[in-house]
Amino acid sequence: MAIREQTLRVERKFVVECVSTEAILATIRRHEALFSEEHPPRAVNHIYFDTADLRNYHQNVDGHASRLKVRIRWYGELFGPVGRPVLEFKRK
Repeated sequence: MAIREQTLRVERKFVVECVSTEAILATIRRHEALFSEEHPPRAVNHIYFDTADLRNYHQNVDGHASRLKVRIRWYGELFGPVGRPVLEFKRK
């Protein structure tokens, strides 16, 4: 099983008003960067781990900005053989 520590990810979120979803999708499809899906549609499975006192759960519910998530992730069907699972330590 591979162990990988996530690098920090930056997300930018914008509020777009008075424009239809169809218009936004058409603009993205016509953009000169030729945006496309990185992966075909697939199932993504996660198993999250927590402490006995549910510390990770409570930190999430309480809105802690800095916390650690430990999970195993794999792609494919939920039941059956698990190919290439990855143990991740995700810091937020």
